Amino acid sequence: MPDPDFQLTADFYFPSENCPSLDVQEVVRLLESRIPTVTIDFERGRQQVLANIDRLKSLSTPEIIYCGEYQLVDRTIYVEIPVPERSEKLVGYTSGFNYYDGCLGLECQPFDTEALKRGAIFAAKSLGLDLSLMTSDYHEIGILFKPGKVTPPDLIAERYADLVAVSDVRSVTDDWQSRLETACTNWLNTHPTEQTAQRWRSVITDGHSLARSLIHRLTSMGTVREASIIDFDREFWHHCLALDYDEWSGLVNLSGLPKPLLDL
Repeated sequence: MPDPDFQLTADFYFPSENCPSLDVQEVVRLLESRIPTVTIDFERGRQQVLANIDRLKSLSTPEIIYCGEYQLVDRTIYVEIPVPERSEKLVGYTSGFNYYDGCLGLECQPFDTEALKRGAIFAAKSLGLDLSLMTSDYHEIGILFKPGKVTPPDLIAERYADLVAVSDVRSVTDDWQSRLETACTNWLNTHPTEQTAQRWRSVITDGHSLARSLIHRLTSMGTVREASIIDFDREFWHHCLALDYDEWSGLVNLSGLPKPLLDL
C-alpha cells in the first residue's frame, strides 16, 4: 500500500562499478571494523528470508520466482546502526554488497527525518558508500534526496539513468507549493489507471490531503532555497520538481499521466 506519510529510507551503494563485490562475511568484517557500535544478527536475517518466502507462497507465486530465495537463508544479516547522539537506530538487511544490486537499505526506527539524515550521513562516510534517501513507492509519487548540491540534470540521471535527457529547467521557487498541490489533485483525479488512484484514496482522502502530506515531508528536510520544474526532450510520463536545500538536493516525481501537471 502507498505510504501517506512518505517516510524515507536510506539507500547505500558503491560509488563506481570498479568497486569489488563483498560477500556477507566480508560485509560483516567491514561493518564491525568501520562502525564498532553496529549489531549484526544472522538469525534475524534468516527469519526475514523465510518470512519472505512464505509471503510469496501465500500469494500463489510460481516456485521459479522464489526458489532462489533459499540460497539467501544463511547469507542474509540483520544490521542495526545506532544514530550518533540520538536514540533512534537505522535497521535493515543485506546479503552482500555489489554495484548492480546495491549494498544496504536502512530505515530509521522510530522514524524521524533529522535522525535519518544524521545516521545516513554517518553510515555512508564510515563505509565509503554513496547515499540516497528515498520513498519506498517511488514508481508513482516518488521522492529522492541526495546530500550536497546536485544539479537537476544530475538528479534526473540518478533517477532515470539514460532513459531521458533534460531540455529545460524552469524556476518556480515562489509558488512551488501551490503548483504541487494542483499537480497532486490532478494526478489523483485523472490518473488513467483507476487501480492506482483507488489505492491512494484508500490511505488518503483527496488531492489536497495528498499534497499537504507530500509538502510536509519535503519541508521536513529543511528550508527550500530554490525549486525548479524539469522539462524533457521528448514525451515522458514523469513530471519532476527539483528542490535545492542548504545541505541536500531533492527530486519529486509524479508519474503516469501524459500531460503537464506542475504548470498552473
